Amino acid sequence: MNIITIFFRLASVVLTARRRARFTTACFMLLLSLTGLGQIPIAHLASGFHTATLHPVSAPTADPIVPLAGGQLELGFDDLNPGLRNLQARFVHCTFDWYPSPDLRPTDYLNGFHPVSLTDVEASFGTRMDYTHYRLRFPNDLVQFTRSGNYAVEIFDPNTPDNPLIVKRFTLYEDFVNVDVSVTKATRIEDQMTHQEVDFTLQSEDYPLIDPYDALQTAILQNGRWDNAKVGLPPQFVKGREIDFNRAYDNAFPGGNTQRFADLKSRRFVSRGMARIDDTGPEIYYFMEPLERRTYLAYRYRADLGGHFVVSNERFDDDTGGEYSWVHWTLDLDQPLYGTDLYVFGGISQGMYLPSHRFHWNQTHHHYELDLLVKQGYYDFLVLARPSGSDHSIASLAAHPGDVFTVEGSHDETPNTYTVIAYYWDPVGYDRVVGVGNARRDP
Repeated sequence: MNIITIFFRLASVVLTARRRARFTTACFMLLLSLTGLGQIPIAHLASGFHTATLHPVSAPTADPIVPLAGGQLELGFDDLNPGLRNLQARFVHCTFDWYPSPDLRPTDYLNGFHPVSLTDVEASFGTRMDYTHYRLRFPNDLVQFTRSGNYAVEIFDPNTPDNPLIVKRFTLYEDFVNVDVSVTKATRIEDQMTHQEVDFTLQSEDYPLIDPYDALQTAILQNGRWDNAKVGLPPQFVKGREIDFNRAYDNAFPGGNTQRFADLKSRRFVSRGMARIDDTGPEIYYFMEPLERRTYLAYRYRADLGGHFVVSNERFDDDTGGEYSWVHWTLDLDQPLYGTDLYVFGGISQGMYLPSHRFHWNQTHHHYELDLLVKQGYYDFLVLARPSGSDHSIASLAAHPGDVFTVEGSHDETPNTYTVIAYYWDPVGYDRVVGVGNARRDP
């Protein structure tokens, strides 16, 4: 008998069934990390793939969080590589912290066919840069979901199934628990002008939450972001069927600032915030007005999309008629920020800090600049900072989430939408989403 077997047998004796399940899951996650598999990424786009969107049907600026019963999502993306591909989609059920659920197989959470072929495919029309647009709505007649939880949809070529071309996260929930969310000024005095505190309670009458300190998990999202989400916070108080997460310091987020925007819908008219359009060559260039540093400026309210974007153009079908153009940004700073990287961040970057979206210091003109290939539409974004060399690992994002103070500044009155997701460990062996709540901080 080896030491691993002995360890597991001892664990089965001293741990409760629920904790034993959690223990087994943790060991599985450790093995995943040691083998290089690990956590599902926030998003992934292979080379040549652009403008990946995932949202509820007919709600392009909403987060991909829908009810298990009756909810439907739409995935769309463009392939700028030549030729038509035979692509398929598969769905992966995940734990609350985005590891593949170790105790579930696809047949445990799906009915129908799996994987699913992408058949809604159209070539671009009348565009200077050719591309192919793919679209998939799910659940559909071919595949249905039977369990709530976190999910990833992976798009892949059947010839190379182990190398996903696109990965996007989404969440399916059930309404067993009422999630009451409120957003207030931060409790800590020094944070009251810059942070927002998210307090919430869980109330359950017909779905008792037994052992909430062990079996219950939560996630707090600011504007649908997973890079700075607060996951796994323990309850503050348990009062019968009410569980209080008023944890003050732990639940506080920097308010940030009003989203910047880029209105790229037109090729003919210069929009607000744009200096000029160069449409004379084989490629289209939007030259934007210089971005200013807002760290020390007074707060100014403007309605925004909460970091999302909408694909749109003035002439043709949005999906297949939008042009891909280069957007040129400059950021005026007195000197480079050594040891710090600056990124255009938001839906435009798939909620990640991508090398393609990183500013570079122009020594000749003494400013930061960035050229980015973008499809026609309207885009919200912020300029966020991270230490040079940071990656997307759990530890790195926890230690160094995107810093809004460096360039944008942070204000407690900034309008942000917060979503709280409640997970409960089901005896079958997965993190069930038993409730979702939302609240918005309005100026």
